[in-house]
Amino acid sequence: MKRILFLIVSCSLFLTSCASTQDIVPADYKLPEFKEIQLDNGLRILFLEDPEIPFLSLGLSIPKGYIYDPVGKSGLSQIAVAMLRKGTKQRNATQIAEDLDYLGLDFSSAIDLELSTFSINGLSKFEGEILNNYKEMIFEPAFAKDEVTRIKKQVVAGLKKIGDDPSSLADLYSKEFLFGNHPMARIGAGKIRDVQSIDPKDVKEQYKKLLTPKDAVLTVVGRYSSDFQQKIIKEFSAWKAEEPTAPVLPSIEPAKHLQIRLHTKESLKQTQVRFVDLGPKRDIKDYLAIRIANTILGGNFAARLMQEVRVKRGLTYGIYSGFDHNLENGSFQIRSFTRNDKVGELVTSTLNVFKEFVENGLTEEELRKGKNVLLSNYPNAIETKAKLAGNLAGLRFYGISDDYLYDFVDNVESISLSEVNKAIKKYMHPDHLKILVLGPSKVRDQLKDVGILEVRASRM
Repeated sequence: MKRILFLIVSCSLFLTSCASTQDIVPADYKLPEFKEIQLDNGLRILFLEDPEIPFLSLGLSIPKGYIYDPVGKSGLSQIAVAMLRKGTKQRNATQIAEDLDYLGLDFSSAIDLELSTFSINGLSKFEGEILNNYKEMIFEPAFAKDEVTRIKKQVVAGLKKIGDDPSSLADLYSKEFLFGNHPMARIGAGKIRDVQSIDPKDVKEQYKKLLTPKDAVLTVVGRYSSDFQQKIIKEFSAWKAEEPTAPVLPSIEPAKHLQIRLHTKESLKQTQVRFVDLGPKRDIKDYLAIRIANTILGGNFAARLMQEVRVKRGLTYGIYSGFDHNLENGSFQIRSFTRNDKVGELVTSTLNVFKEFVENGLTEEELRKGKNVLLSNYPNAIETKAKLAGNLAGLRFYGISDDYLYDFVDNVESISLSEVNKAIKKYMHPDHLKILVLGPSKVRDQLKDVGILEVRASRM
């Protein structure tokens, strides 16, 4: 998403294993203060005042994303959210662009699988103009027919270009392989035939479903007057909208054995490889344990996968692993690429590293390194009011207590080796992987002994 800033593990090298917590996080380190108000309509407002900087930022996060797209209308939500700069009931796209430019304001909107975000920022002396533009663009979009047509053409053009980007195409195919017909297999831009069928009425109706205050979070960060704070509360208290019925999502059955799907694309000089599996939701109690585990497996250059598959064997320039946590189903992925004549070797060596990792787990030294990576990113992730706002909004999106931030250092330090290794066995399953391979048909013979193989022609 597009996405709420969360406590992300850095892709830098590991810190030395002898570094202490005090070296990384000062003992007297405290979270910046903030004020939270919940309105009757369900909207929560977080005020994070920073009088030292003459800058003001508003950020609205609504827990609805393109997973809400109706069947046969994929891409609809992304089009709706993308059109907010394309005209309101009072101004056209050109007027909006000129007015924002004159004031030095920056407005953006984006949508992810489960989340929509809207932000604006500018100099604090324009706090009134910031709020007025923000309200108008979010609550009064015009969705003019000519602008809808223009956006659709741009989306279709972008979708056609995915076929020219092997990495993006492999990502798309791997989502489809993992989730099947489930809405989580979608990409925000949708399918070409669906996008072409969308009309302005569809866009208006979908945006109305997305724009609701219940469980949404508004962050107000920077220098602002006390009158502005009260005006924010008053203006957003008037936001009324009927909450739509949430989509009923089918369950996703985990794979029972290792499977391989080869999408053939004869023109490729290198082959893309994705190892995917279902993963846990964000609110699991083992979250920090699997963050530590993934850091050691494939979270950065010093991780096991990189050291074995790239450094030792020279099979790729990069190989990484990671979890993607959602409100419902999450996912796990290892991603890489290699020469067409080395596909079988890359797949086999990656599986061997992964299996050994799950079977034997981390060492005490690796546990210390993994903890240091998480701890080293903690102060930087919340050192400013803007970064803290992103983290607080993220916690509310996932329904997680602020104690996650307040107790972060203690919770990381308290994790034992046995807890991490148990979490590895619980959430990582080498025998259940789905392996998506995108390359020329000649790589097929390298894969026939690895697992059940299915071959499909690339359609883009």
